[in-house]
Amino acid sequence: MPVKFKQSIKETIKDANGRPTNMWKWKHFYLKEAKTEDIIKEIKDGKKKHRNKLMNELNRRGVKLDG
Repeated sequence: MPVKFKQSIKETIKDANGRPTNMWKWKHFYLKEAKTEDIIKEIKDGKKKHRNKLMNELNRRGVKLDG
């Protein structure tokens, strides 16, 4: 399973007129889809517990983090 960036949410499916229906789907937020700026912000402001997986993603992208 890919690494998550943040928790998944339930998203309602809307009909052609834009009104919500009784159907829904999951919206997942994976780390490989996150923007580099968001990852750097999360390293500085987020939990220390998640720092290793965030740094691994930046290394995979070839981004050097100062400090």
